[in-house]
Amino acid sequence: MNQYAVVAVFLAVALAGCGGLVGDTSTGPIADGYNETGVEDVSLAVQTHAEAVASSRYSYEQTVETGGTTGSFEIHSGSSGTIATQRSSNGASRSVWRDADSAEVRTQRGEQSTYSALAGNVSIALSDSRTGSTLRAAEQFPRTIIQQVAFDAAGGTEWNGVSVREYETTGFRVAGINGTVDGQMLVDAEGRVRHIDIDLTQTIQGQSQSVAIETSLTDVGSAAASEPDWTGEAPSVSVVNEGGVLEVTNTGSASINATFVGLEAGLDSPLAPDETMYVAPGNSTVSVSRERPDSVEYNWPRPDIALRFGTDRTVTIGAYFSAEYADEPVTLGA
Repeated sequence: MNQYAVVAVFLAVALAGCGGLVGDTSTGPIADGYNETGVEDVSLAVQTHAEAVASSRYSYEQTVETGGTTGSFEIHSGSSGTIATQRSSNGASRSVWRDADSAEVRTQRGEQSTYSALAGNVSIALSDSRTGSTLRAAEQFPRTIIQQVAFDAAGGTEWNGVSVREYETTGFRVAGINGTVDGQMLVDAEGRVRHIDIDLTQTIQGQSQSVAIETSLTDVGSAAASEPDWTGEAPSVSVVNEGGVLEVTNTGSASINATFVGLEAGLDSPLAPDETMYVAPGNSTVSVSRERPDSVEYNWPRPDIALRFGTDRTVTIGAYFSAEYADEPVTLGA
């Protein structure tokens, strides 16, 4: 990585409370990817953390301060769904609610609020999206720390009632960085990064840049989340993949502009409540109609598809088609 990129990496990932330590430093569990001296296998440590977090209920807080600005995440992932909120010091915020069937997003800038939704195959709709990154912050952000910062083991201890291993920073993993890093990382027996408290400075072309990072992962296995009341303001659709044609029905109370972003396709007038449109992949585009097509022939380059339509109220729909669709043109019957 370019020696000037380290601070930028932390800010790009982050801006897109903690408990006390008790006990001694002579014992404690060691997770996969670590050993008695530090981080043994970066890739394994990253993978272990991500998988352990993704498979559990939890609460997560993250704060990153730099240059007089602060960015934060707060996530609660429970059995009924996940609520994630991202805030910046300028007052803007972005909140995401996801349950098993859909996801809704509220973006606030001052007094203005906008709403969007994800439907169909929500996992596909979330992939490679800003909304997906917001929901996955607890899984993803420690990866940046582990990949860029070197740690030495400092023994075992206890944090917020959990046995953890403590790792102290020793510098950057990337050679040639003109800067310092100071702080600690706490990891539990399953490899979850429970706590990060790090101050990072870097001098670039004579200018010093500083970043203060703090994260906490708590309530593992017991966190709860409730659907917020604002989700009723978001657009609502149902999506049925019938024979390779997506039947998209407006199940909300307001019309939705059915123009698909970047594809020069859509309906000539908004999709009214209870109205259905039919969407089928074409050759690098989609066909959209209020009438179901008799057949569709296309050569879509991937077996999955994520399509966004709308203007001020947007909807992203995800769908999965059979893998053979990516190999040669396919004719889908009615």
